[in-house]
Amino acid sequence: MEFNGCFFTGYLLENYRKGADKLPLRAKFFKIDKVTPRESKLNPSKNEVRKEIVIQTNSFENAIKAQKLIFYASILDCAHYPVNGINYGPPRIYPCCNKVVISKENYEYLGLWEEKTELWDSISEWVELACRLSYRKKYQYAIYKYYLGCYLHSNVPKHLNPYENYNLKLPKFEDDQIRMGLAIVSYYSVIEELGFDLGASKDNPSYIKGAPNPKLYSALYKKILKCGVKRVDFNFRGPITSIEKYLKGRGRMGTYKKSRYAKSNVRDGSVDLYEAIAIISNIRSSVVAHKTYGKPIKSLSVYDVSNANHLARTLLLDALRNS
Repeated sequence: MEFNGCFFTGYLLENYRKGADKLPLRAKFFKIDKVTPRESKLNPSKNEVRKEIVIQTNSFENAIKAQKLIFYASILDCAHYPVNGINYGPPRIYPCCNKVVISKENYEYLGLWEEKTELWDSISEWVELACRLSYRKKYQYAIYKYYLGCYLHSNVPKHLNPYENYNLKLPKFEDDQIRMGLAIVSYYSVIEELGFDLGASKDNPSYIKGAPNPKLYSALYKKILKCGVKRVDFNFRGPITSIEKYLKGRGRMGTYKKSRYAKSNVRDGSVDLYEAIAIISNIRSSVVAHKTYGKPIKSLSVYDVSNANHLARTLLLDALRNS
């Protein structure tokens, strides 16, 4: 059974699973000593299980930074902001008995997940991602922007499964359209932070007579050769939208290879990385980032946002895997 990569989020994390349980894990400014479950002390009658993380670092401020990176890594793993009753957030940080351990510069802090979540089994993977994020400031900026995009708008990936919802309706309200548009701006900013922006302009467009601009393509192709991503899966649902017509009419949208399951209103397909970046770049610059009145923003769909989300997430995970 074939499904678009946008539907399932775990497959990109396979490279982390083998080493995620080999604690302690060292980061630039902290060390994760252990990730262990324990019974709840707040409601022992409910037999709830909590997760606790022991963070070793030299200051409480760095412990807070570490727990934030772990939380942002969880958003990157899930590909969406918590919804539908999954109520979890950054773990609360407490000093471990206020005692100095190992050396005078190294204190232990307890990061405790107070909220119940169905995603506890992934915490060791989040820790591994957080450790990798700590070494590169540009990756930290990228994941902050990714988190903001998910906060503005993101869908639970399984809801994009065409066998459950083959075509989610367009938003009817202008504030939702603007919020979704700004989410695309944030996701594309992740792509820029990673160095994969096209650098297109009015005088140097991404497409010339319907074909990729050779100058921009060759510049980006050098970066593509160094990364593990060559194509990405995009969701296209329903009749051709006004945005697609708008971009095609201006020669700013190329072609793609349809998936085997694509039929009728499900037009999903595999898109070349250059074309994928160009699609999101042109939606961002031509429709949502600047003046929106008179632009086809009313046809902006959750699939446009999910495509931007999936592209940004795929490139960021690939960068972290190779870091």
